[in-house]
Order: sequence, then C-alpha cells, then structure tokens
Amino acid sequence: MKILIVPNFTGLTHPKTGGQNRILNLAVELKKQGHEIQVLEEKDHLNEADTLLATNVYIYSDFRILRRKFPVLRDFSISYIWNMTKLIKSGAPDMLYFSHPSGVFITYLLKKIFSKDFLIWYDAHNVESFFVREVIKDVLSPIERMILKKYIRVIENLALRLSDVVSAVSHKDKKMFFDVYGGLENIAVIPSGSEVGELGDCMDRRKVNSGIVVVFHGSYSHPPNKEAIEIIKDYVSKGIELKNVIFRVGGTGVPEFEEKNCKSEGYIKNMKEFLCSADLAILPLKRGGGTKLKFFDYLAYGLPVVATEVGAEGIELKNKVHAVVLRGVDEKFIKEIENLVLNPKIRKKLGYNGKKLLERKYEWNVIGSALSRILGNIE
Repeated sequence: MKILIVPNFTGLTHPKTGGQNRILNLAVELKKQGHEIQVLEEKDHLNEADTLLATNVYIYSDFRILRRKFPVLRDFSISYIWNMTKLIKSGAPDMLYFSHPSGVFITYLLKKIFSKDFLIWYDAHNVESFFVREVIKDVLSPIERMILKKYIRVIENLALRLSDVVSAVSHKDKKMFFDVYGGLENIAVIPSGSEVGELGDCMDRRKVNSGIVVVFHGSYSHPPNKEAIEIIKDYVSKGIELKNVIFRVGGTGVPEFEEKNCKSEGYIKNMKEFLCSADLAILPLKRGGGTKLKFFDYLAYGLPVVATEVGAEGIELKNKVHAVVLRGVDEKFIKEIENLVLNPKIRKKLGYNGKKLLERKYEWNVIGSALSRILGNIE
C-alpha cells in the first residue's frame, strides 16, 4: 500500500516533540511492514533525511497573512490545494495520513471531485478542540482565541466524520470524541510508545552521581511544558527538604539557568546522556492533552516516575506499581519524590515494573503489530 503522510507543524524526520516522534515511528513501522511511504510536508520543514524513509517527498507552503504562517488553515492554502490536486490527478496513493484535522476537508472534496477511491486516515494525537484551549491560552488575543476554538471544533468534527480510518492515542480520547461529537464508535486506539533504552553503559554513569538526579524535559514553546518547568524551579525544587537532590530540566527552546538545586541544560543535545544521568523522573503537568511521550522515554530507561494524572494520561498503568500518580502538584507530590529519594529499593522496583510495562504494551514494534492488524482489516 502507498501511504502519503501529511504532517502538520513538522517534517517527517528529526522530531522535536512527542507528536512529531509519533509520526516518525509510525512511518518506520509502516515501512517495515512493506508499505511505501511518501510525504507531503510544508517546505520550511523539508530535510534531506526524509528521502531515506520516504520514496517521494513533496512540498507545499502554509497559508500566510502578512508573512505570518497559519498551519491550521491548511484547507485555505492555495499551495496545498494545488500540490494535492497534482498528486491526486497523477495517481493518488492508496491512503493519506493526517496527524491534524487541518487539510482533511479539502482533501476529501478533491477526492470526490476527481472520483478517486483512496482512503483518508486521521490519526488524532489529541482531542484538538480541548487541546487548543490549553495551547493558545497565553499567546493569542481573546478574539483570535474565540475564532480558533470554534474553527478547530468544526474541522475536527469534519475530520472524524469524513475519514475512512480514525485512530486515537488512548481509550480516554476515544471516549471524549464520542461524548463531544457522538456517533463515532469505530475509532481504533493506537497508543504512542518508545524504544527500550540501552541501559548497559548508563549504570556506571549513575554510580558517579554525587546526589539524586530528578529530570524533566519538554519543548518550551508548548505552554504546559513551560508551566511545568516553572513549577519545578519555583515550587518543587524549593519544597524538597533533602540536601542531596538535584533537579535537571531541558528541551527545545528552554532557557539555561542554574539555581541552588535546579539546573536547566537548555537544549538537550544528547537525550540518552541526559536520561542516563537520572535516578528519577517527574511530570508535574497541570494541563495538556494526549499521551505524553516523555513518560515512555522515562520508562524506557528504567526510571521511576512521579506524575500528575494529566502527565500519565492515556497510559494504562497501576498506581504505585508502574509509577506514582497524583491528582496535582502539591505537598503530596513533593513527599512522594522524597519517599523515592530515601528508598532506593522502591525506586528500583518502580523503574523495573515501568520498563516491563513499556516492553509489553508500548514499544513501537508492539504498536506496529497492532497497526498492521488494523490496516489489514481495511486493505
């Protein structure tokens, strides 16, 4: 099957966020199964490495107003419509994959206009009508927020109803789609995942740590991650009474800083080294949608995790067996961190159980097998 991937906000390779990482890994798994991968991406995200995974790489330009890009308005991009039309007329792929509802409606119209029978697959990374409220909360004017929220709700509804295949990252998101839009029972659940970390050369590095290292990482442009880093710096790190605890944070766009027991690495050049330095990971997230792929990264490296319910959203785990999950970030959250700091046996047990959970349910090769069954039912 020829599958054309149409990513939004990103290219096919060199992911910088969890959502981008999902697209790349799904593409890798699809190629392993013998599918031919093609990509239509925004020209600013074009990368030479894309040709190593995709047989054909096509480009378009995002919709712009006064040089300002609006990726969510892909349905109005003349460049997108023109390039998609050429692709469809010259011999459409068997399936088109979308990671965001933008572009689905106009593609469906082109499909009908040219009487083509390709399938449209909408892989919902979030319930976008809820997720957008969190993302735009602090960055747009009240009028822009109001318009965008209504617009996203409309195109999300259309994407869910016009697509031949719809997938969600969790059963919670699937239920939310049904509750919000109704009549959408045939949604497949394809979770996100990670690869088990190579712990062989991590152990020695952990032994030389002078204290207990607690980590968190995420893109600073994403408001929930920015808020979490500020919470770690201003509340969690200051609330820890133990003297041997060091907090390390970082990620794309994160400013560098260093305080008494909290240090920002800024952009993390070597994620493996960053995670190998840690004894414990935390996700003090108060908002945000979808499954947090950083959670899987921590499990992959055998790290015990303390997370909020938002941070652990979409992951089927047992509290205090695979990770410690709390309702919010408060004194209890800090006490659970201190409890793990003081109890290395519990840390080790949690890390072991979490890694086994990942291997059993959330490694990409496991997800790839489930993906193969889903696509096999429609071929």
